[in-house]
Amino acid sequence: MASSDQEWAIFYRQRFKARHKANNSYVKSSIWPGINKNWPTVLNNSVWILGNGMNINYWCDKWPSIPLIDSLSIPSFLHNSLMASVADFTFHSKWIIPKPIAENFPNIAREIASIGISLNPDVLAWEGSNDGQLSLNDVFSYLALPSNPRNWCRMIWSNSIPPYKSFTTWRLLHRRMPTNDQLQTRGCNLASMCSLSRTIQKPLITYSWIVILLFFFGNG
Repeated sequence: MASSDQEWAIFYRQRFKARHKANNSYVKSSIWPGINKNWPTVLNNSVWILGNGMNINYWCDKWPSIPLIDSLSIPSFLHNSLMASVADFTFHSKWIIPKPIAENFPNIAREIASIGISLNPDVLAWEGSNDGQLSLNDVFSYLALPSNPRNWCRMIWSNSIPPYKSFTTWRLLHRRMPTNDQLQTRGCNLASMCSLSRTIQKPLITYSWIVILLFFFGNG
């Protein structure tokens, strides 16, 4: 959406007025809140591959290793007024580096001078993919929380543990034991009250017992 020339992308950019950063103003749309929420994430994890520089903001976009507004510490209230493109600082495929940058930030000037200029269109590439394209698989991999492997499976289903003990432990872990609380959640009415204290009894087996059962099963 940020760099595509397809009609839908051009329409979205014009409709939502978003390209180099998220648009915080209200837009009457059912899909824009979701896009706007994740827009900074996409831009922060993408980099511009410089072509002719027509579609890249010289100051705000990430076409050097660090956007110039960050490396030069430009105040945020000036960001909206920085509209120049990279092409505005080139002439016949050669760089025009502003004198204040060349004199005060020589490292940044050298990095800019080392970036090649071509006549090809600019491309916004996703940094986490091999081809620069942001696929649904890349989105899922980025947003999905890392999962922890369940090593207890091998511990329970071990040759050293009798199968009936492994099965009982599996039922405990998956809340499949017919304890009072489980039977009640399934609609069974139980008169589980202590005849001495006249109070409702607690479940016969709780998860605190699982550790004890595993300890004994492992030695059984």
